[in-house]
Formats: sequence, C-alpha cells, structure tokens
Amino acid sequence: MLLGLSSPGTSPGCYNTSLILLLAYCCILLPHPVRYTHAALLQIGDNLEAAARVCGASGMTALRRILLPLIRPSLVSAMLLVFAVASRELVTSILVAPVGVQTVATFIWRQFEQGSIGLGMAMAFLAIVLTTLLPLLVLGLMRVSVVK
Repeated sequence: MLLGLSSPGTSPGCYNTSLILLLAYCCILLPHPVRYTHAALLQIGDNLEAAARVCGASGMTALRRILLPLIRPSLVSAMLLVFAVASRELVTSILVAPVGVQTVATFIWRQFEQGSIGLGMAMAFLAIVLTTLLPLLVLGLMRVSVVK
C-alpha cells in the first residue's frame, strides 16, 4: 500500500509527511485497544443486546445505552495504554518521522545525542510525570463516577 502511494510517476503521497508517522503509530498501537474492546465485548454476551432489541430499541440505541456503558472502562483503559506507549515510542518516530517533526521521545533522544543531558533529563522527567499522573487522574475520575 505504501509503495503504491509513493511509486514513480505519481504524486509523492504520504512519504515524508506527518501522515506517515500517524499511519505507523496506528499500525503499531491499534492492536492494543482492539484486544481490550474484544475482551470486553466477549464478557457481555449477546443476551443484553437481544433483550434491548425485543423491547423495541434500535441497534444504535442498544449500542449507546447498553453496550457502551458496559465497555467504557475497557475503552478508557485501552486509551490510557495507547497514550502511555505512544508517548515513549522512539523507534517508529526515528524511522519514519519527517524532517522537522519531533515527538517527545525523539526530542529526548536528540538532547542526549547532542550532549544536553540536563535538558533531556528534564523532558524525560516531565514525560514520566505526565504519563503517570494523567492515567491516575482519569482512573480516579472513573472511580468517583462509579461511586455516584
């Protein structure tokens, strides 16, 4: 697919753009939320959706009012996992990031490579704090919403 997008005689496609970085991240990180969502849907079973359909709910109503509230914790966990992994993904960023685009991981790596160890450590510390506090905050908010 990517070769077809950048074959000779055609427009350059998505090579050396931020789109190729987004596509690479999707290919690497998409299996995580898919597996979490699949496991959550397997735990629910078909009887709840069938009961909603018998009571006259449409497919979208059953999805919105029954399935989504039940799988919401798994979806949030999957999003937090993808956030944590994506924020420290270095190899993909180094290999496919276009010139001039920096991710957090490539910024830290370049600072260490250039000898600015203090700046690299400060950014690494901020990345660790952010990827620790944000999931804890979201999980705390989820716990408070369950209690109410």
